[in-house]
Amino acid sequence: MRTLSLKQLKEVIQDIYNQKQKYDKKCSENKSAIETMEQYMYSHLNQRYGLKNLIIEWAAAIINGIRRYSLEDADVALFGKIMRNECDEDFRFVYSEVKAAILDLIKDKLKLRYRNKPEAEILNMVTNIQAGYIEDWQWKDIINKMYNEEHAIILEQIILDKISDLNKEVTKYRRKRTSEQLNAQQRRRIPFKHFQKVIYKVIMVDNT
Repeated sequence: MRTLSLKQLKEVIQDIYNQKQKYDKKCSENKSAIETMEQYMYSHLNQRYGLKNLIIEWAAAIINGIRRYSLEDADVALFGKIMRNECDEDFRFVYSEVKAAILDLIKDKLKLRYRNKPEAEILNMVTNIQAGYIEDWQWKDIINKMYNEEHAIILEQIILDKISDLNKEVTKYRRKRTSEQLNAQQRRRIPFKHFQKVIYKVIMVDNT
C-alpha cells in the first residue's frame, strides 16, 4: 500500500487541480460534459500511469491520505469535501482568495508592529506563524477586518472555545503543570491550522 506524506498529498492535490482546470476549459470549448472531481481523479491517474494496478494504488493512497490528514490540514479537508460532492468545486477559488487575504493581513499587522524589521524578516515571521501559532492580537484583528461586528463577536467566541478545548487536551499530557498555568500561557493563541479551519467553515456556510 502506497502511503503519502502530507507534503506529497498536497502536491498531488495541486497537480489534480491544475490539470482539471485545463481539462474543464477544453470541455467548455468542445461543449462536452465536465467530470466531477472524483471522476477526473481517476481519469487523471489513468492518463498518467495507464496500468490498472498503479491507478488503484494511487487512488487508494490519495483517499487514505484525505482520511488521514483532513483533521489537521484545511487544504486536504476542502479537497475531500469536493471529492465527496459536499462542496462546490469553485469554492476552492474563494478559499484561495481568503487564504491569501489572511496572510496579507498578518503581514500588514507585523509590519505595523515591527516597523524597523526588514521585509525578509517579516516574511519569515509569517511563515513561522503558518507553521505554528497565531496570537490573539493577530487573529482578533483579522476577524474584525473580515467580518462585521456581529459576526466577528460570534467568530471570536468560536475560536476561544476551540482554544479552551485544545488547552484541555494539553493538560492530559502535561500533568506537571496546572490547568490554570497552561491557560494563562496559551489562552492568547491558537494553532494557525485550527484558526484556518474555523474561518473556512464559516465562509463555506456563507457560500452554500
